[in-house]
Amino acid sequence: MTKELDDGPFFHGTKAELQLGGALTAGFPSNYRPEIITNRI
Repeated sequence: MTKELDDGPFFHGTKAELQLGGALTAGFPSNYRPEIITNRI
């Protein structure tokens, strides 16, 4: 039995209010665990 792969698109939710031309940066509290500071985007 084989599984077919989904081609996407894949989206990840965020609380951020993103604006056109804005920069994504690491170093902010995680949406899921605020005690953790993100080191990835």
